[in-house]
Amino acid sequence: MAELILPELYDPEFFDALREGARQSAKVIVPLVLQWIRPASVVDVGCGDGSWLSVFQSEGVDDILGLDGDYVQPDMLQIPQDRFIATDLSQPLQLERRFDLAVSLEVAEHLPKESADRFVESLVQLSDVILFSAAIPHQGGTHHINEQWPDYWIQRFQSHDYLVLDILRDRLWEDPAVQPWYAQNSFVFIKSDRLSAYPNLKAIAPGYPKAIVHPSIYLKQYIDPSPPPEDETSEPWESPILQLLSVTLSPAELYCGDRVTITIHYQLKASLESALFTISLSDASGQIYLDTEIIINQLPTDITVPHTLELHIERLDLVQGTYFINPGIFSPDWQETYAFQWHQYPLEIQSSPSQKGLLHPPLHWSSDQPLPMDSL
Repeated sequence: MAELILPELYDPEFFDALREGARQSAKVIVPLVLQWIRPASVVDVGCGDGSWLSVFQSEGVDDILGLDGDYVQPDMLQIPQDRFIATDLSQPLQLERRFDLAVSLEVAEHLPKESADRFVESLVQLSDVILFSAAIPHQGGTHHINEQWPDYWIQRFQSHDYLVLDILRDRLWEDPAVQPWYAQNSFVFIKSDRLSAYPNLKAIAPGYPKAIVHPSIYLKQYIDPSPPPEDETSEPWESPILQLLSVTLSPAELYCGDRVTITIHYQLKASLESALFTISLSDASGQIYLDTEIIINQLPTDITVPHTLELHIERLDLVQGTYFINPGIFSPDWQETYAFQWHQYPLEIQSSPSQKGLLHPPLHWSSDQPLPMDSL
């Protein structure tokens, strides 16, 4: 994987944004898995900074190992450095041992499709029991190049005689401490002839899971395909709390690799303490190339004037073409939509001979007023 993905894609900001959500999710999921599996050793394939392994370790599992690309900087690790091995995950893994449990969460979608079979084969060689999740189509995220429905992965595990146990999703579905992608995508796979060795798992019928979408992810990616009625004369729906006025670009003309500032212009109509602002970049087909969000914990109190929120992208490495800026404003728990505009703001990228590719760029947010913010 290290040779396929530039280090800029998975920079410290990428892992910083994921760390707290991963840790909080792990604090819910790891005790459940320990109750069922009781592993003495755990390997995490695609461990990132080791947040999940750090929770296993805090729960008493001392024999841990993390595998990920060499873009993971040693000083970012949440586990001891000697428990991490830099590895190209797109290639077969060569470890001379097995573990009681292998973990791979939201990793497989980052690997090329041609690596999918090899990746599953590597996992089954590491353990008889595997905690696995992978992004579904249109879930969105950084460098998701092989988003697939669960059946795609289930078939690959079944070819190695592994059963799938859909025993986590019902328990996690409505838990606000668990990130929605873990609640939506997590399964346990176990070698069929080893199920009897785990009485707590044996009592749970394997079942056959269906492709389902978590409401939080649906709301984030939703596009209403219905055209307005031809005789529609009423004004578009607007939130009585907040209005998204416009989105502007600076500079207006962009080349691949340019710095750009995207400004959301909005106005409060009533007092509102906090809100979650999102910006995604997509093409005409709906493919998401950049998706970022931030929570403003204390919005401006003046509702008589417009306000702005800026996203500063240091390098926008998109190939030549037409893209769209999609702004959204939601309640921090995603339960309320204050504003969402899809494919209303086109973005033209001109070619630049010296730049190519698709990167997760360095970026930061700023407001027209000093406000407390939480990066996600």
